Amino acid sequence: MGRTAMGRTAWFQCASGVAGDMVLASLLDAGASLDEVESMLGRLHLPGWRLRVEDVTRAGLVATRAVVEVSERGEIVPRHLVEIDALLRQASLPERVEQRARASFEVLANAEARVHGCSPSEVHFHEAGGHDAIVEVVGTAAALEVLAVDHVASSAVALGSGRPIASRRGLHAPPGTDGSPSQQSGAAHPHPQSGSGSGSGSGSHPELHPLAHPPALANPAPAVLELLACGPGDGIPAYGVDTDVELTTPTGAALLAAMAGTFGPLPLMTVLATGRGAGTADPPGFANCLEVVIGSTESSSGQREMLSVVETNVDDASGEVLAHAVRALLEAGALDAWVTPAIMKKGRPGNIVHVLGRAADIPALRDCLLAETGSLGARSYSVERYSLERSIAVVEVAGMQVRMKVAGKQAKPEYEDAARVAAANGLPLRQVMELAMLQWHSAGARTGRTGQAAPR
Repeated sequence: MGRTAMGRTAWFQCASGVAGDMVLASLLDAGASLDEVESMLGRLHLPGWRLRVEDVTRAGLVATRAVVEVSERGEIVPRHLVEIDALLRQASLPERVEQRARASFEVLANAEARVHGCSPSEVHFHEAGGHDAIVEVVGTAAALEVLAVDHVASSAVALGSGRPIASRRGLHAPPGTDGSPSQQSGAAHPHPQSGSGSGSGSGSHPELHPLAHPPALANPAPAVLELLACGPGDGIPAYGVDTDVELTTPTGAALLAAMAGTFGPLPLMTVLATGRGAGTADPPGFANCLEVVIGSTESSSGQREMLSVVETNVDDASGEVLAHAVRALLEAGALDAWVTPAIMKKGRPGNIVHVLGRAADIPALRDCLLAETGSLGARSYSVERYSLERSIAVVEVAGMQVRMKVAGKQAKPEYEDAARVAAANGLPLRQVMELAMLQWHSAGARTGRTGQAAPR
């Protein structure tokens, strides 16, 4: 869930997945100055790399490709999270650049820790600790800053499927079991010891080495799926594409999980620029590009979030059954539930029972809906909900407190509080609610803030 405010939003269209180099390239293509991005990257104590940008085509579309060239001095260096954190801290980067980059590595460490059954501090980054991945992550944060991006959003993320992909991530063997160093170093693996990372094998875990011939893992990789679950709210929406290409990489998924606040269609904005970042592969059948749209967002204190609606048609339920079903659905975690009358097939009168909920709650809400209505099936679809930012104020009516739900210059008494006051004082509910509104407006006049009441 994300706030909409006057500022700039970068929305990523991930129909071809997302990878670290694609994110950086798309922002450069959208107008982020390469010189300014490289200037920030130059603050890192990280010798032995060069960022090369080139124009390429993908399925007939012109796009930018960002390539991090690493010299012998900048070969892959396994690093712990604490080492990367120190690298970022010592670079004296702009605050938002450092925060975004640090958050990306932290969410990646948490995901890898769950995959490998260790703590985040024990995760020993290999590929993601190398120069190229660090340049991609910090370069992305720098490019967002150069473009003055305040909010990041994304579409649902495409994932590869098909045959398994060659894995380099977190696969190890004890000494003497073909554990010689491999050319294929992985995204991350649990280090045998927390802390120093000396690899002496003196701790409680045996020393581990990258496998010389690592087996293949499913496409998408386990770390990618863990990262999708790490996204804001209920996770990052995703879908599979029947291709052998690894469309979404751990680095790309980590950038979205750490930086994106909302997921769904292009949000309401005035479009200022667009950019396309090319992936390394150029498979037939689709353009392997990540597109970014940069725009100015509306001025509002509202919130947007992607939710789901489940509904079913019933023509044999009484009013009492429908009322009980709505009550049961709300108790089961629905954000809202309601009934609308409808004319069913053959002209029969009936009702549609609707349930609004978050994606993670939909299975339980669907079961409740079917059980309470006796229906044999239900349908569901995604919706975007926009709601004003709310706060709670308190007023007094007949010596009793009534909470007021406040949104901007609007307010509404809480039904339960107003009903309690009405019952205790023998007053009509409507009168109590009118008195509460008068108290709220009066409090706003006293404080000089129309529509606000001082909490008690």
